[in-house]
Amino acid sequence: MIDEDKTREQLIAELSQMRKRLAELEADGAGLNACALRALHRSPTVTFVWRACDGWPVSFVSEGIRRYGHVPHDLVGLVHHERYVAAEDLPAFIAAFAEASTTADRSLTREYRIVTHSGENRWVRERLWIERDDTGAATLFTGSLVDIQRLRDLEAAVREQQHRLAALFEHSAQPILLHDPSGRCIDANLAACNYLGYARDELLQMPLDTILTPESAARALRLARTAEGQEATIEGSLIGRDGDLLPVAECRTIAHGDACAILTAVRQERTVAPAVAAPPADSAAAHDLGQRLEALESAYRDLQQKHDGCTATVAENEERLRRYEVLLRDIHHRVKNNLQVIASLLGLEAEHIEDPRALDAFTESQNRIRAIALVHERVYQSSDLARVDLGAYVQDLAERMFVALGATPEIALNIDVEPISLTTDTAVPCGLLLGELLSNALKHAFPNGRNGSVHVALHRHDESTIALTVGDDGVGLPEGLDYRQTESLGLQLVTILAEQIDATIDLDTGSGTRFTIVFPDGA
Repeated sequence: MIDEDKTREQLIAELSQMRKRLAELEADGAGLNACALRALHRSPTVTFVWRACDGWPVSFVSEGIRRYGHVPHDLVGLVHHERYVAAEDLPAFIAAFAEASTTADRSLTREYRIVTHSGENRWVRERLWIERDDTGAATLFTGSLVDIQRLRDLEAAVREQQHRLAALFEHSAQPILLHDPSGRCIDANLAACNYLGYARDELLQMPLDTILTPESAARALRLARTAEGQEATIEGSLIGRDGDLLPVAECRTIAHGDACAILTAVRQERTVAPAVAAPPADSAAAHDLGQRLEALESAYRDLQQKHDGCTATVAENEERLRRYEVLLRDIHHRVKNNLQVIASLLGLEAEHIEDPRALDAFTESQNRIRAIALVHERVYQSSDLARVDLGAYVQDLAERMFVALGATPEIALNIDVEPISLTTDTAVPCGLLLGELLSNALKHAFPNGRNGSVHVALHRHDESTIALTVGDDGVGLPEGLDYRQTESLGLQLVTILAEQIDATIDLDTGSGTRFTIVFPDGA
């Protein structure tokens, strides 16, 4: 609470302390922002931000993109996504933006190939978050990319190994049956079908004890359940389609997970007429099937470990960013509160001032502070702590200042804005520009109770620039006045703030006064 009995000197001292504290808070916020940005740039993931407008231009890309030979600055503002996305994946890449804009989803996962600067394609997995405004419309897309090329290479190696093992299994000269621990036959190679006289589909319907003699089947099942990962040799006979017992010199049961392989080495006492000619295969290669299966399982385990490592890294980075977001939100909230206290102190001090010019200076200072405070308020209430909806900010600020500046009912305020996402570094000067131009219009455009209107507009000027327009249908500027060479502090600030954001100023005095500020969107 502010004590109204304090002396002017005490209030000035408190105001000085508040300004010092505000500077400290802003320094802390800047340091925290820099810390969060450094962590983002040093992360093993690559972060992209795309704007939800025509062409989906790149708004931000982290330093991690240098691993692919690209320079972040070269990609910012880019709408030609073929520069960094493989041509085969580009249609789906663009379609994901369009589809996400028409749904209520907050995130999605996709995989595509990123093109390096040297022209190489590398697979990445991306978690894409969709930022939306109060109406639910998409405004920004933030993607966190993890390189999965090694993962894809391992998957390809495993698939190739599977193909080789499948060929070895199918074309082996030795009959091989695969069954699960319950005795259900799950596969049989061509040699086993020919040797037993059954088609493959028939064997897959038959329990093990109809293929082996009961004693041998019971022995094989018992070993399959107890000899995990080991080989065991049994003796016995297979039962052919005609019911004949087909002697085997050796029958090996090899258990692996939920499957069990029965490998048989047969005596050449039965003439086999193969249904399909099979290439000769080495008997020793058939017995090596177990070792190859173990190698396959080992490759799968390595693949899973690498996948788990990538997932853990992404989760760790997401948690780190979440903590930074909480801290940044608190900083913006504190800065806004302190700015409001400073504005209140200025208002209290203004009550003791009789000089009209000094009173105007205090009032204008209050309005400038409130314009800055409103940016911080918008930021900590937004889902994106680095950007604000400039359209909503301009509308809110214009309405508040219209009341604060004491506009009479005879003066109408017309606002025409579109949603435009912009960084806070650009939003603050824009808010101050709007405040100065509104203040100038209400002070000078409608003397002696004249009726009229003030128009505020914010639209995209072209693909890379934004236009802020503040105009009125009042008496206009005095003839011969150059706003660039005036003693008015407000118009001097307009020129300074425009230079700060690399803006151009166009002044139209044909009917009233109309300032159009065109500035780059800053991506």
